[in-house]
Amino acid sequence: LLELAVEHAGMARVAVPSPLVEWAAAQGALVEANRWSADDRQRLPDFLGALARATELGLPASTERSEVQTKATSCATSLLNEVLARKPSQPSTAYVTEFLEALGFAQKANVDSSQWIAASTQIQALGAAYLQEKLANDPNDHGKLGKAFEVGVLARVPGIDAKRAEYNAGLHSRLASAQRAIVSSPTAAGMEELAQAIALTHKLAHNADLLESARQAYAQALVGPFSASDVPFVKLAVEFASVARAKVPDSIMNWPSAESAVESALALPVEEVARNSQTLQQALVLVAQVGLPDTPQVTALRSRVRSGSTASLDEVLAKEGSMTLLELMPELAVAVELAKAAGAPTATAQTAASSLLTQVLAGDRNDASALVQAFDLASAVGVSEVEEKRAALQSDLQTKLVGSKAAAAGSGSVAAIEALARSIQVAHKLGLPIAEVESARATYAEQLEGDFTASDMAFVESAADFASLARVSVPGTVAAWMVALDSLRAALNLPSEDAGALNALIQAIAACDAAGVPSTGELDAARATAKALATAGMAQATAESGSVVALAMDAAVMAGIKEADILSGQAVLRSQ
Repeated sequence: LLELAVEHAGMARVAVPSPLVEWAAAQGALVEANRWSADDRQRLPDFLGALARATELGLPASTERSEVQTKATSCATSLLNEVLARKPSQPSTAYVTEFLEALGFAQKANVDSSQWIAASTQIQALGAAYLQEKLANDPNDHGKLGKAFEVGVLARVPGIDAKRAEYNAGLHSRLASAQRAIVSSPTAAGMEELAQAIALTHKLAHNADLLESARQAYAQALVGPFSASDVPFVKLAVEFASVARAKVPDSIMNWPSAESAVESALALPVEEVARNSQTLQQALVLVAQVGLPDTPQVTALRSRVRSGSTASLDEVLAKEGSMTLLELMPELAVAVELAKAAGAPTATAQTAASSLLTQVLAGDRNDASALVQAFDLASAVGVSEVEEKRAALQSDLQTKLVGSKAAAAGSGSVAAIEALARSIQVAHKLGLPIAEVESARATYAEQLEGDFTASDMAFVESAADFASLARVSVPGTVAAWMVALDSLRAALNLPSEDAGALNALIQAIAACDAAGVPSTGELDAARATAKALATAGMAQATAESGSVVALAMDAAVMAGIKEADILSGQAVLRSQ
C-alpha cells in the first residue's frame, strides 16, 4: 500500500514525507532481493544490504523482509560450511581472508552463533598450529615465517601480538649472540648463522642499529688475511654475504668461482689433458688472476696439468720428423701455453720455440700471422734472444717498408703496389712506429687517386684488391669500377646458350659505362660478345612472331647492332 501511495502521490500533487520515500525504496529493494535464489552466493551481499537498510530505517516487518532474511541466513550458512570443508592443513593468507569474509557474512545474516563461533575457533587453532610448525621447522625462512605471522593475525590467534613480540626479542638475542661468536672466533658455521640472523631480523624484526652492527662484524670477518686452509671458510662466507647484505672485498670475491673451476677441471679424465687443454688452462689462469691460495685441489690440478703438458709437448715435437715446426706451430702453441699455466719446466719448450722462430724468420717475412705467433710463443716461454731478434726484424722491416713505399709511389706497377701492401701489413702487426706505418698507408692511398686510363686498369684493380692488407679505404669511383667489372666478368662467364646471357651482358656493360670504367680490351670483348648474341637472336627471331622480333630488336639496339641490320628486322615485322 505504501509503495502504491508514494508512486501515485505525484498524480495527486501531494508531497510525500522523506521517511516514507526512503521506506518505499527500502521495501522495493526487499521485493527485488526476494526474487533472487538463496543458492546464488553472488547475491549474498545484496541480501544483507537490503536487510541492513531496512533495519537502519526502522522499516516495519513484512513478508518480503522475512523471506529475504531466511535466504540470507541459508546462503551465508552454505558459504561458511563450504569454506570450512576446504580447510587446508597449512592455511594461506588467501584462505584465511576468504574464511573471515564468510564468517562476517554469517554473523550479519544471523547464522546460529554456535556455528560461526565453532568455525572461528577452528581457524584460530589452524593458524596457531601453522605458526608453531613454521617456527619449529623453518626457523631461517623469513618468507614462510612472515606468512605464518600474517595468517595468525588474520585468524585472530589468541595472544598473537605477544607471540610476535617474544619472537622478535628472541631474534634480536640470536643476532647479538651470532655477532659475538664471529667477533670472538670466525667459523664457516658461525658466518652462516650470522647471515641468517641478519636476514630474519631485516625482514621480521627490523632494528637498524642491531643490523648495522651485525653487518659490520660480518664484513670485518672477510678482511683476512687468508691462507689455503681458510678457503672453505671464505667460500661459504662469500656465498652467504648476499643473505647478510654485506660487502665482500674484491680480493676474495671470485675465490669461490675459481675453486669451482678447479673442481670441474679435476673431474675431467686424466688421460685427456691435451684434449681439455683450454678448460684446464682457463682454470689455472683464473686461480692466478684471483689470487686463490694453493689448496690441495689447486696443487693436484697443477701437478696433473704439468705432467700432461710435458707429455703433450713431447708428443708434438715427436712429429718434427714428418712435419716442420712451422706446420706444428698451432699444436705447439697449445702445449706451451698449457705448460706455462701449470708452471712446467720450459727448457724443452724454449728449445722448440727458438727453433721455430729461426725457421719463420728464414721463411716468408711477409707472413705476418706466422711471425706474430712465433714471437708470441718465444716470449711466452722466455726464449732469451727473442727481443734481439724482434729488434733486428723490425729494423729490416722498416728498411723494407721505406723501399716499398719509394718503389710504389707513382710506379703504376702491380708488383710494387702488392709489395707495399704486404710491407704495411707486416709492419703494423710487428709493431713498427705508427708514424712510419701511417706514412706508408698515405702513399698507398695516393696510388688509388688519379685520372686512370685503360692501360692503368691492371694496376688499379691490384691496388684495390690489396687495399685491405694495407688498411686503406678504396675511393668511391674505383670501388664502383670494381663492382661493375665483377658484374661484367660474371656475365661473360655465363654460357652463350643461357637465355639470360645477353641481358646480363647488356646490364653489366651499361653498369660499366655508368661508372665510367675505362674501355679496356675486356670491356670491348664484352661488347663484341653482346653484339654476336644479339645478331644471333635477330636471325632466329625472323622466323618467329612479330612480338619476338620486337624483343630481339630492342636487345640489338642495346647491344650496339648497326642500323641497317636492325632495319631488316623491321622489314620482317611489316611483312607479318
